[in-house]
Amino acid sequence: MAVFAYQYCPSSESQQAILWPQPVDRVYQDIGGRSQLAALYADCCRDPQAVGAVIVPRFADLGDSL
Repeated sequence: MAVFAYQYCPSSESQQAILWPQPVDRVYQDIGGRSQLAALYADCCRDPQAVGAVIVPRFADLGDSL
């Protein structure tokens, strides 16, 4: 099963390297917008059985509001 990671940075100045707690198969990273978040959702929907986990450093990375 694949492990994906996602990181959102509001601007290029706030971008930081992340040490993920386990090996990941693919990292999605957005700076400013959230186009990679949409790609992550699409990849998870394409084959949900193949996705073992999605790791994010903070829940806030997933959106600006509930």
